[in-house]
This record gives sequence, C-alpha cells and structure tokens, in this order.
Amino acid sequence: MGAPSLSPIAPRLVKLIPLLGSDQPGEVVATAAAIGRTLAGAGLTWHDVVAALDPSPGRLSQSARAAHPNTRVMAETLWRCQRLTEWEQGFVGSVLEQLKQVRGLSDRQVATLRKIYTDRFAER
Repeated sequence: MGAPSLSPIAPRLVKLIPLLGSDQPGEVVATAAAIGRTLAGAGLTWHDVVAALDPSPGRLSQSARAAHPNTRVMAETLWRCQRLTEWEQGFVGSVLEQLKQVRGLSDRQVATLRKIYTDRFAER
C-alpha cells in the first residue's frame, strides 16, 4: 500500500495551504479546520498528508492502517502463535508491552507487525 492520493482534493488544498502563513491567528486556525474538513470529506487525515509527502518504505498512512486488523489484536494473536522465530517473539512481546503502556507504535513497527501477521496466517 502506497501513499494515499491527494489528487481529488489537491485544487482545494492549493488554495488553503498558503493561508496557513497568515499573521492572523484566527485565520490560521480557521484554515487548519477547513483543511481538516476537506481531508475528512475525502476520507483522509492529516497523517495521510504526511504519508503523501514522505512515502518512505515502512510508512503507513492512517487509512492504510485502518484496512488491517487492530494492531493489538494482531499482536495478541501472534503472541499465541507457535510458529514465531525467537526475534519475532521478542518483537511481538515488545509491541504488546508498548501497547499496555498506551504508547503508540511507529509506522515501521506497524508495518513489521503486519508483515509477520500476514506471513504467518497467509500460509494456512
């Protein structure tokens, strides 16, 4: 899954983004809200904008994450899996510990977890 396409809303964003440079705080806030509404109307988030600007390998947009099972469910399912390597067991254990502490995962961690999950359960 690559970066999300902003093409459908690009004309609107091109008009709005320069307004973020205003010296009027109220105008900046209103513009940010308008961008947020524009993104939401297209089913996108600010995270998707970042993913479109930085389509690095391993970066998953928020909408890409939503297309997969909840990361906690994936991690808990993998933890019970008997076919993990020692490294994978350590990684999944670490992810579960982070999730218990209510800390988010990095895009790279989510991508790695998704790959392990897909590798293990696509084999069936």
